[in-house]
Order: sequence, then structure tokens, then C-alpha cells
Amino acid sequence: MRSIIIATLLILFSPSTPVAAYTTSAASFEVWADGFHIGQLSARYRSSANRYTITVRGKAAGILGFLLRASYDGISKGRFVANGHMQPGVFYARTSRIFKKRVQRVDYRNGLPTKVAIAPKRDLTEMSDPSLVTSARLDPLSFFALFMQDRKNGCPASADLYDGRRLTHVTLAPTPPAAAKDAENRLRCEGSYQITRGPDHSILPGIRSFPVRFDYTRAKGQRLFHLDRIEVTSGSNHVVLTRNAIATAAAN
Repeated sequence: MRSIIIATLLILFSPSTPVAAYTTSAASFEVWADGFHIGQLSARYRSSANRYTITVRGKAAGILGFLLRASYDGISKGRFVANGHMQPGVFYARTSRIFKKRVQRVDYRNGLPTKVAIAPKRDLTEMSDPSLVTSARLDPLSFFALFMQDRKNGCPASADLYDGRRLTHVTLAPTPPAAAKDAENRLRCEGSYQITRGPDHSILPGIRSFPVRFDYTRAKGQRLFHLDRIEVTSGSNHVVLTRNAIATAAAN
């Protein structure tokens, strides 16, 4: 169980002239593993007409947090291009767990990685050579921003991701709610996270794919679906993130 707990806390996470108006939103999640509360995850997203920034922080809590000493701090900055698609400019993440720390940074140009820096160097992989990545990719936090935001309808599009160490693919599709009466105000997106090239995650050896699920709800009289719950399953391990706060504001 410890591996999937750490994975959930750690896997999930080109400035220009600033514009006058922007929108920010913040959300926090409680993390549960097999019914036990084991940590928190928080995210803050800021977007303007053509730029975005997302920061994500995670930390194990309680006795398990003391044993694992697991934490994650990450930030991604990028821009919006044609049809509102996200195009990362830089992705940075710092992870820490007992006896192991890692810092990684990926710089992008036009959706393609151009430079990768990872410390310690022993954590570099074959796919840390950006010239091997021949198609546009999102970084993990840009994708996190996609599914964290309130939605008019439908699920986030499937996406190809790159974190500086491996290529991954996330596939999502809507599934009908358990009760037909909930169809109008509930949206469930189910799919999979799959490593397509590069090493396994060291904390999940031998596991190249696992299912994921996002649950959204729409309050009566509201237009948008709001993310409430994230579920990850790997073997017999079952991790759930429940959203407990959100704030949205516009500033000039």
C-alpha cells in the first residue's frame, strides 16, 4: 500500500509581459488510502488571456507521514495556443521521501522539450534526452490543471505527457452514473495512466498502467461541473482524493 500512496502524492504534480486581467482558483484535497487519511494535496491555478501557471504541493500526514516523510512541490508555466490548447514553457518539481530526494526541470518550446535537468544525475533515464521526444507533450502539472478546472461538459481530452524521465499517456472517457436520475448533474470520467516509453516508477516496479477516475458534480441551477473526487487503483491498493475547498476570483 505504501507504494501507491507515495505515487499518488508524488506522480500527480516562458514568461512574457504580464497582462492586466487574470483569474485564479485554488483547491485542496484530502488523500485517503484504503479508508485511512494519509495526507493532503493542494493546487493553485492562475490564467490570463494567453498565459497560465499552476503550483501543486503534496505532503503525507500523521504517523504515515512521519514514516514516509513524503512531499512534493511543483510548478508549471505555459501559454494558450490555438483553440485554447495548453502549451507548457517550463515544468519544475521537487520530490522528497525517506532517504531520497529529486529535483527535475524541463524547458519546452512550441510544445516540444528542449532541455532537461535532473538531480541527482543517477536519476536521469534514456528518455531524459529531449531529442528523443518527437511529438508535442504536456507536463504532468499542466494536465492536472486541465482536469482540476470546472467544466461545461465532457471529460478532459486524452493527453500525452512528459516529465523528463518517461513518456506517459492518459486516456479518459465519460461513463454513465450509477443512477439515471444523476445523469444531468454528475459527470464521471474513467480511463488509464500508462507508461509508453521509459522506466517504471521506482515506487511501483512492474506496473506500467493503472486505472484512474474523476468525479464531477453540478449543483442545481449551476452551468459548470465541479471536480469532487479522484480515484486511483493499483492492484489491491485503492487511493481516493476528495476535494474540500475551492475559491475563484478575477483581478485587474
